[in-house]
Amino acid sequence: MFQFFDSIANLIGFVINFVISAIQMLLMLITQIPVALVFVASSVAYLPAYLKTFALLFVGTCVVFNLINKGE
Repeated sequence: MFQFFDSIANLIGFVINFVISAIQMLLMLITQIPVALVFVASSVAYLPAYLKTFALLFVGTCVVFNLINKGE
């Protein structure tokens, strides 16, 4: 009888941990996007003018592919 209540408590704990982890992951993603953009912008700033276009085109394509999850 107590195993039933124990399994219910474990299920509730699992759901709560999942929600907390999802929120933490979302917050980390939101805070890391500006850091990544600053890194890419500062890296491209050191390239010659004729390479900036191709580098930004490549980075933009990679970002779009990762957003639609076709990077495999």
